[in-house]
Amino acid sequence: MSEGGSAVWMGRYTNPTSIYWTDGSYVEISNPIEGAKVSYANDNHSAIVTNDVSVFVSKWGKWQLIKHDKDYGPYESSRLRYFVKFKPVLNGPTQICNATGTFKLINLPVGATVQWSTGGRWDALELASGQGTAQATYRATGSGQATVSVSVNYLKATTTLSHTVQVGVPEPRIIGPFQNGHVMAGICACQSAHYEAATAPGITRYHWEMVDDSPYITLLGKNSRSMGFQVNPDARYAHIRCKQYQEGCGWSEITEEPIYFHDNCCRQWGIGPNPTPGPIELRPYRADGGEEVSLMRSATPSIVTLRQVHVFSADGRLVLERQFPIGTSQASVDLSSLRPGTYHLLINGKEHHVVIKE
Repeated sequence: MSEGGSAVWMGRYTNPTSIYWTDGSYVEISNPIEGAKVSYANDNHSAIVTNDVSVFVSKWGKWQLIKHDKDYGPYESSRLRYFVKFKPVLNGPTQICNATGTFKLINLPVGATVQWSTGGRWDALELASGQGTAQATYRATGSGQATVSVSVNYLKATTTLSHTVQVGVPEPRIIGPFQNGHVMAGICACQSAHYEAATAPGITRYHWEMVDDSPYITLLGKNSRSMGFQVNPDARYAHIRCKQYQEGCGWSEITEEPIYFHDNCCRQWGIGPNPTPGPIELRPYRADGGEEVSLMRSATPSIVTLRQVHVFSADGRLVLERQFPIGTSQASVDLSSLRPGTYHLLINGKEHHVVIKE
C-alpha cells in the first residue's frame, strides 16, 4: 500500500487506482493538501502528499517507500488526481441572541450539493441567506433550542450534519419545592419553603413571581437563584414563575410551574369534652391559633377534611370505627358503649387520646 509495509501497492491489479477512492468514502479535490491520496491517472500508481505538497511518498514496485518530487519517478505523472476522506465539518455559534448567526461548511468538495434546514424549535430560526452554498446565515425569530442541519451530497455519498444552537436566553429550569431539606411533591402550609433555578452559563439575574393565591404567600427572597416564601394556611394553589437574565443577551422567556399546598401540618383535631362520659365532638383548628375557615376551599378536600376515626383500647384492640363523607369538617362520635378508661384515637391517621370517665 502507499502507506507502506507491504509488497503489494494500490493499482498492482487494478488500473486506474482511483477505483479505490470513488466508492463514496472519499471526495476528489482540485489541489493537493497534506495527507491526500494521489492517483496517477495515466499510470498504475498511487502516492500520499506530504506536508510539502510538491513532495510525495509512494512505493515503487517491490522497493521500499520512496520520498520524491511529485514529477519524479518511473511513473507517468502528467495527470494527477487528489482524494481526501469525505468528512465535511459544520461550524457555527452555539447561541444566537436576537440577531443572526453564520454557519459554515469546512472541507466541502467541489461539485457537492448543499441543502440547509432547521429542526427542534424550528420556529426560532429562519434561513436569511446561503441556501445551496457552503455558508448560511440564520436569523433569530423566536427563542428556544433549535437545530441547524445541512445535507451534503457528493457523487454516491450523502451525509447530514447538525449543530444545536440556543436562540435567545434559555428558559430557567425550576427545581423544588424544598421543605425541611427535601424536595416535596406538595408544600405544607404554615411552613417556609423555597425553589431554585438550575445554574446556567452566563446567567447573572433571576426574577420570581407568585400568582393565583399570592395574597396568602409571603415572598422571602427574589432576584436570586433561590426564592423562599412563607405560606399562609389558607393558601391552596398557585403558580410560580421565573425568568433569568444573561449578560449581552437579555431576559429569557418565563418558566411556570404549578404549586399545590396542603395543611396537614396546620390543622389539628380538637376533642371535647375530654374526659368525657361518652359523646365527643371532633372539630378542626389551626396549629397557629387562627380561626377555622371553610375547608371546602381546597381543590382536594379529602386531604383536609374529616375522613375516618379508629378507636383502640389500651391493649391495642380496635373497638370502634367511623367513616365520614368527603367534605365533613366536624362530627360527633358516641363512645358511651365503651368501658371507662383511656383510649387511643386515630383521626385521619393521626394519634390522639381520650379518657372515658364513669
